[in-house]
Amino acid sequence: MEFIIGLNPSPVTLTPNSELLELVLVTERTSNVSVIGGHFDGDHEIVSAILFNDGDIDLRVRDNTSGSNEDSFEDSGEGKYSLQQSTKLHLKTPFLKRIVMQQTCYSAPDQPHLHWKRITYLRLDGEDGYIEVGKLRNPISISGKYVIMPEEDVAGPCMITGVGMHNTDLLCLQIIQGSPGSKPTRFPEHLYAYGKSTVGLVNLRPEGGFKKTEDCHFVGMEASDPSVMGTVTKLFSFMARWYKSRSSIHRMFPDLYSLIDQSITENDRNVIFSAFRLERHLKWRIQNSSDGHSFDGDPFLRIKLYQVVKCLAKTLERCQRIIVHKPSINCYCVAYLSGDFTNFFIAALVLFTQISLTFVLFLSIIRDDSGSTYFALKESVVVTPIIAIFSTMLVYKQIMNVVAIYHAYPGMSRHLMGFFEIFANGILGIAILIIQVLLVAKQDNRVEYVLNSIAAIFILELDDSVVFLDDDGVTDLHRRLLMNDFMNRIKSIDETFFQHMNHKGARNYIQLNPEKCTIEPLPQIQFTGSNESFLNKNSKASLVPLSITFSSKSCTAASDSWTEISGSDTIAKPILRPDSKINLRFTWRDQGFGNRKGKLRVRLVHALTGEDVASSPEYGIAPHEEEDIAESFDFNHGLVRYCMEGYRYVVEVIVGGGGGHALHIKNFELHSNAAFVEKEDLSESTSVTQGSNEML
Repeated sequence: MEFIIGLNPSPVTLTPNSELLELVLVTERTSNVSVIGGHFDGDHEIVSAILFNDGDIDLRVRDNTSGSNEDSFEDSGEGKYSLQQSTKLHLKTPFLKRIVMQQTCYSAPDQPHLHWKRITYLRLDGEDGYIEVGKLRNPISISGKYVIMPEEDVAGPCMITGVGMHNTDLLCLQIIQGSPGSKPTRFPEHLYAYGKSTVGLVNLRPEGGFKKTEDCHFVGMEASDPSVMGTVTKLFSFMARWYKSRSSIHRMFPDLYSLIDQSITENDRNVIFSAFRLERHLKWRIQNSSDGHSFDGDPFLRIKLYQVVKCLAKTLERCQRIIVHKPSINCYCVAYLSGDFTNFFIAALVLFTQISLTFVLFLSIIRDDSGSTYFALKESVVVTPIIAIFSTMLVYKQIMNVVAIYHAYPGMSRHLMGFFEIFANGILGIAILIIQVLLVAKQDNRVEYVLNSIAAIFILELDDSVVFLDDDGVTDLHRRLLMNDFMNRIKSIDETFFQHMNHKGARNYIQLNPEKCTIEPLPQIQFTGSNESFLNKNSKASLVPLSITFSSKSCTAASDSWTEISGSDTIAKPILRPDSKINLRFTWRDQGFGNRKGKLRVRLVHALTGEDVASSPEYGIAPHEEEDIAESFDFNHGLVRYCMEGYRYVVEVIVGGGGGHALHIKNFELHSNAAFVEKEDLSESTSVTQGSNEML
């Protein structure tokens, strides 16, 4: 996960200069880290500078230049810094075993009630040592002088991905941390490298500064491609407003395919890594239960959106592998990428030919067809080693191409063509090399010497020679592979995601798992026993099953908002059994002409706060002619499962804004055998909820 250390709330009031103003993102691998210590007013030790890769990234307090370590300079009235000799930590990987940081809030000389924050202790533990600046001290507060904050300790594997600045001073660190015991080599490189070939920085400074921006916005949200953000935002709009089914994704396939096509055709790394960043950012917000932007505020839809973005990122990760490894395409790759039977047949024929020719050469050695004396030709003593070296280089090239193919197309290792590839260019290549050296060394005829030398090379290159595709043809194969991969990933998304429109509907059947960014079935219900035994033991309580009934209601108050038209009494006792359920039945219609806007729903809300925990589907839009609605909710539905003491059911409608809209409901009945209310309260409310031709 990715998070920030150094932004914990301070127990004292900080100056405006102590707010985060800029985050410098370390967007590439680092081979070493240097930390420079300094003294403030000759007494207080602070972290004065952090340098990555021998100063390629140089971040210093109140000084943006790489001056001497002996420099000292004024600090705008707050004191004088004196920089000391730096300490350097060499890294085999960009990951550290441990990071410990402590901050101190110093009282401003001219305003003792205000404080400014500095990093006064920093320790970075690598595989082969550690560096330490400052002294770790116990948290303490001395009025009018300073407040020592508790240290923040991050166990590895972890790495620094950004450095936060305030008023051009060091403030905080952005960190990626793996689970305990995980190996750094298992971290996807796109989490920290972003594909840049050299060390680089991305300065992120939102308009108005971070003080006007949610903290979560600066974690990982560096420069995303606008086409990626536009496509994902549009996709969410389809999910939230129009389609709960996979149609929301199907409508966006042209845009999503366009991103994939742009990535593989134009090698557009910006699109690829923008998808990576967006996936990481969505995951961070989900796992930290952070309020997102307005376009993904619904927690269920945010996870649903993440599932699609993850599919896109995984597909573009395959695209990135292809671009990076750039394997040489042979007939086995073509057969795998195309999935065409003709290409399968050609690949099998080529392998059979390679094996047959190799076997024939092997027989010629066994039977001494080429001669019985080694180096019969005098010049072969010199030429044969040269041929052997050249053939070894060729075999090595073929084997390295096998490795590149397996990295570019991981699925090929589990495919028949993957076996053909490693057998033809790995095992068979080594065998041909040995046979060639033995064969030419025994030749006593110069023409046959040359022909046999070429024959071995021909066999090795046969699988490459039968490929008749230009660069555009190869790109088309890659495009088809990526499109199919994306489609299969979309199909693998849990169907439950596409059965609900939003969190209010989904919560009746599933629960969210933010840690894994997915959904899970609701836990098993612990049944409380039989209704009969409870009622017999509590007959004095005069409890009766909950119900809401009315014969007729006409709603004519024009509104596009939900309005309560009826409700139950507060639940006094819930009793869940395997046969617990709620039966809902009503007949309804709208005004009978014009636009149709009417809707109806039932919610389970807290009697005091009004906070809801479950709701029925939203019925609508109401027809012009009368329509009968009848539905039953079993104990797995939220309306039944979550019925609790202190809650009540409410019936709400939307009539529709504008003139002339109306909603007519009659013979409404809601009965529950899982919730019980006080009998006397029910009799009081019956006169309110039951009635004839009531106008609202």
